[in-house]
Amino acid sequence: MIKIAIITKYYNSANYGGLLQAYALTHYLQSIGYDAFQICFDEKSVKSKSVTSDLSGRFSSLTFIEKVKRILKKIKTKISVYATRLFLKNKNKLRRQAFTSFRESIPHTSTVYNSNTISDVNPKADIFITGSDRVWSERSIGDEYYLSFVKSAKKIAYAVSLRANELNKNQKEAMAAAVEKIDAVSVREKETVRILSEITNKKIEHVLDPTFLLDKTEWAEIAGKDPFECESQYIFCYFLGDDIKNRRLVKQFAKNKKLKIITLPYSKESFNLADVSFGDIRLTQVSPNRFLYLIKNASYVFTDSFHASVFSIIFHRQFFIMPRNEIKGSGTRIESLVSVAGIENRYCENTDKYTLLSLDDIDYNAVDGRIQQYRESSVAFLNNAVNQ
Repeated sequence: MIKIAIITKYYNSANYGGLLQAYALTHYLQSIGYDAFQICFDEKSVKSKSVTSDLSGRFSSLTFIEKVKRILKKIKTKISVYATRLFLKNKNKLRRQAFTSFRESIPHTSTVYNSNTISDVNPKADIFITGSDRVWSERSIGDEYYLSFVKSAKKIAYAVSLRANELNKNQKEAMAAAVEKIDAVSVREKETVRILSEITNKKIEHVLDPTFLLDKTEWAEIAGKDPFECESQYIFCYFLGDDIKNRRLVKQFAKNKKLKIITLPYSKESFNLADVSFGDIRLTQVSPNRFLYLIKNASYVFTDSFHASVFSIIFHRQFFIMPRNEIKGSGTRIESLVSVAGIENRYCENTDKYTLLSLDDIDYNAVDGRIQQYRESSVAFLNNAVNQ
């Protein structure tokens, strides 16, 4: 049986989207007859050297206003880290424990590799896949997530995302060299197709996130039943950003609909002021299975998360995506998603409660047709890349 090793943000992850996409790609490849598994790669154990060393002096080239913003951001981060340690230590421990069983259910290497040892995984696989998720960074072009450690096996990039929407000259040259060494390349955003197509002759294909490779029935089985008795009708709110305005809009919407709000506060495991008193029911110890359940059974979903948006589509939920401006490039992947689904109006930038209340329900017959077309082309890319 052909062995396929996948490298993504899997090891020790407590990220819902990251683990669910890792499960999806591994499970799909196994379902079509391959021995697929995740590489346990501890990227924090040994830091890789960045190919793009020109970034080292970037701070000195910033304007005064940009420097002030950068300094204030660092101060905010340090305050957040301190507050997190002070108030959220036990809650974050419980949150991480909720992920353990699901993460361990995904086939993976028994050995945990780092940058110095990852080349030892070469004899264990015939094909290597990087992705999905935001595994390619402009700060570390050519690192392990570009499959630089693979010696002679086939190399595939499936539904990868860039962390930046723009590259400078040196980054473009380094990126082009890294991409050329990969046998088949697909990305998750239309914008990323454009960026890479401008710097390399390699064919770059646009595909769906791996979570779309499994259907609604499969995900519903994973969601299962929840021992927590949710309200018969509720709004599920999953925010990663620290935007008080977004929470305020949800409160106004919930009041109008006479629904309670279920939320997962401090979902990034950091202290957010916006989460301090937000939500009627605040859950901490939520596994990926339970996360799916909460989306599947919600009357409405509000989120700034890409994967919460994906599963809202899969489970045919009425949902609203709020902007998360502090994350560079986060809008691009969401904009690409709603464009594929034909529901651009669900990305609610510069909106108010009246706009939210006036939006028509999503026509999922039309959405399913569009998603199915992209799913077929995504499956075709993956099958061709593996088999050729």
